[in-house]
Formats: sequence, structure tokens, C-alpha cells
Amino acid sequence: MIGAGKLDRKVVIQRHGDSQDAFGQPIETWTDLKTVPCQWKVLASTSTVEQIMADQEQDKTVAEFTIRYYSALSTGHRFKFENEVYKIVRIAERGRKRYQIVMAYALNSDILD
Repeated sequence: MIGAGKLDRKVVIQRHGDSQDAFGQPIETWTDLKTVPCQWKVLASTSTVEQIMADQEQDKTVAEFTIRYYSALSTGHRFKFENEVYKIVRIAERGRKRYQIVMAYALNSDILD
């Protein structure tokens, strides 16, 4: 069981949506749904070899977030945490719907809304 004091940070859960610009062209938008307390832990960062093989220019940080259970959360959502955006890749339930362990990786920060 996780004590409330361990959830010492805040993460914003965002939902994907579509909108239109002034010319009627579709644009991708993200809406803040809820800000929740969390525990954050960096699990890994991609290695230089993986970056070269995938032709990537930046490291991707893989992190684990622990939050109180939120039934609407899915991998279609994303997290905004400390000026970084994280794509959710896996959600695991802990303690009979008491907590969720969410694995996510950081995207480029230039896509912040």
C-alpha cells in the first residue's frame, strides 16, 4: 500500500481531441481532464545505440507514475508532467482499484499545448 505522502507530485491527465483552424483544416488538440497527485520514477533512458539504429535525435525517458485509481484512464490519454509530455503505454491496477501504475515515455517537449 502506498501512503498519501508518497504521492508528492502532480500530473495532468490530458484527452485527445480534434478541432479546426480558421481555414477549416483539422488540427490536433489536447484538453486537460484532471490534475492528480502522483509518485514519479524514471525507469530508463534510451541508449545511444538505440538512438542511432532508430535514427532518433533525442533520448526518450521512460517513467513510471503511480496515481490513485482513475477508471477513465486509458492509453489514449497522455500525461503532462513538469513541462514534459508523456505518452501512456501501459496501465496496471494495484490494490483492487486503489492505485494505478502507469508506464509512459516522454515525447518532445515542443509539442506541449
